[in-house]
Amino acid sequence: MPLDFQAAERLFRDDEIRELSRTPYGLLYLKLRSLSRKRYLERLVDRVGLTVQDRRAKQMFRELYEARVSIEAVDGLIQEIYEEERSARREVEDELISELYRLQVFDWGGLHQSGLERTIINNYVKRIQRYDELCDRIDNELQVSLRGYVLCSWYNHWTSIIIEDIFRDHPSTLPAVGQVKKIDFFIKDVPFDLKVTYLPEGYIAEKRRALGLRREVTALKALARQFEVHYDRDMPQTQLLQDLWVNWQITPPNR
Repeated sequence: MPLDFQAAERLFRDDEIRELSRTPYGLLYLKLRSLSRKRYLERLVDRVGLTVQDRRAKQMFRELYEARVSIEAVDGLIQEIYEEERSARREVEDELISELYRLQVFDWGGLHQSGLERTIINNYVKRIQRYDELCDRIDNELQVSLRGYVLCSWYNHWTSIIIEDIFRDHPSTLPAVGQVKKIDFFIKDVPFDLKVTYLPEGYIAEKRRALGLRREVTALKALARQFEVHYDRDMPQTQLLQDLWVNWQITPPNR
């Protein structure tokens, strides 16, 4: 029995993503949901030749679902939109990676997105009565914390996009090009919500030792000499690895 639109909506609101993806109609709902921006839905409506009186995004979404447009048409448009957006990111990706490598200290400064306003209100607005003291603490504490918060947020945002693109570029993957909760892409029609974590310090070095590989910095120095990629040989070891990766991105060798 086909899944009606209201039932699909209820399952989605209840976070039953996996259950939705197990049926053809539920999968159609999820993929249309990933096209939920109005301009994307209009492209699909025009492409499949569907007559829609009301071109509000929610109504187009519903009518496309109830018209049972083909999964192939939806997949084709999603890939087309992704390639349009991805091509623009590819042009600046090497430069972006080089910029991200410039962040040497990852420190939120005691502020986190979920409690940013609350931290400021509780620790500064409600606690301090003297104007001069407030100004002094803004200059000496809050500005430093906000700088760390903004830098870490910037780093998280762009590294997440780069990492997601690694998965989304794979031929078995269908990206979610719109904003849909708990789905970043589909792999062979299975929805995935990508979670990223940080490797503990020394993790890469430990794994390379276990595999009998040279240190990362040693391997990069050898490749830099082989492909004539410049790096500062007098730089301290603590900064050299970052410098090698940055220079590798700026002047990639001809392979």
